[in-house]
Amino acid sequence: MENYHKAETHKYSTAPEPHEIRIGQRHRIKEVVSKALRFLADEEMKKVLLSGQGASVTKTVTCCEIVKRKVPSAYQKTEICYATVEDIWEANDPALELEPLKVTTRTPAIHILVTHESLDTSSPGCQGPCAAPAAKRPKPSQPARGRKRPSRRSKSEGDRKSISEEAKDDVSSPRPDPASKEAGTTKKSRRRPSKK
Repeated sequence: MENYHKAETHKYSTAPEPHEIRIGQRHRIKEVVSKALRFLADEEMKKVLLSGQGASVTKTVTCCEIVKRKVPSAYQKTEICYATVEDIWEANDPALELEPLKVTTRTPAIHILVTHESLDTSSPGCQGPCAAPAAKRPKPSQPARGRKRPSRRSKSEGDRKSISEEAKDDVSSPRPDPASKEAGTTKKSRRRPSKK
């Protein structure tokens, strides 16, 4: 393969549909989600098809989950398949008279349709609208009766103060050097004998 270089790569065999978003490695999740929400808000479309293949499958699923979280009334239909990718390799030096190579690989792909139209949820790959997120319980204005527990924050602040005070004490006093032969010698006072 040292005599060849990659000339072309053909990933998709069909043209994209008007409501399709093809997600690649370089696409940002935030941009894909905002575009998908615009498609769903459009009165004419009311649906979006998120497609990804290879390493982009996980990003496609993540985008779909975020869209479904923001539009809980949407239906979802998922299709998993393999996509054919064709790479064409050409010779580096035309004088070698080598024929171009065509390498075909199969990569996993996913197509997720998110729509406001109702779908048959009994068919495989279909999901109905997700339940609305549960409302968060408000915190009570008065503490519960009984013994009050100390807060973690005050405890950790106290620990930090004692640790920092200990560190200051350790730095200010010199430590004895275990390598020295004299018992009272410290690292700061130990010197090497000068060579003459």
